[in-house]
Amino acid sequence: MNSHGLLSASQVSAATGVREENLYELSGRIDRGQNNHVEIQQGDIVPVDIRNVADNEDIVNQYVLPARGFAPTIIDHIKEHQDFKKALIPIPFFNDNYYFKPDDGTVWGYRRKTGALKQLTPHTASSSYTFRDNTGQRYSFTVTDVKDLIAYPTIQADSLITKDDIIKRRGLSKSIWDNRKLSRLLPYSTRHNRYDGAEKKVSGWDQEYVNNVIRNNSDKFQAKK
Repeated sequence: MNSHGLLSASQVSAATGVREENLYELSGRIDRGQNNHVEIQQGDIVPVDIRNVADNEDIVNQYVLPARGFAPTIIDHIKEHQDFKKALIPIPFFNDNYYFKPDDGTVWGYRRKTGALKQLTPHTASSSYTFRDNTGQRYSFTVTDVKDLIAYPTIQADSLITKDDIIKRRGLSKSIWDNRKLSRLLPYSTRHNRYDGAEKKVSGWDQEYVNNVIRNNSDKFQAKK
């Protein structure tokens, strides 16, 4: 720390693990009102008058701080953000922009304008959250969906099969499904919600899971002759 109470990028990097070049890049983004994703705040960045730096022999890192210095508060802000993120689980498919906090069931995301990590609020009517991918396409998922996305990240829409699909492929009927109580073998709680390539939401069971259930209960899935 120099006599003005500022830290160099190398000092901040050593304390936080954020690369020096990234600190300068992030500082510029904050000045432009863009995302930073490490919770650096405007007050953490201090403009440096290069003329004063050159004339002051107490500041030895004049070439390390060409235009900006960093207030000591930057280290606390970055570390607090790093510690908080350790408690979060990235939600798949959204490019590390959304997270789930399992200890309290909250959902978090980076604001597109400010870059701040904020707790998201679900829609009152549906209890679902709205997510966006890199193209701006919107997706709606509940907390139950989010937990399922995390638990089964490899399951895609094209691997799902619906109740109607099973009935049609097995030559069954809806009355047979109900009479044989097949919903006990394939309960709704084991279904998954995914979006297909046309941004359409698909709800169904994983095909491999269904195959195993049918294999172990083949008599119940036989059509009437």
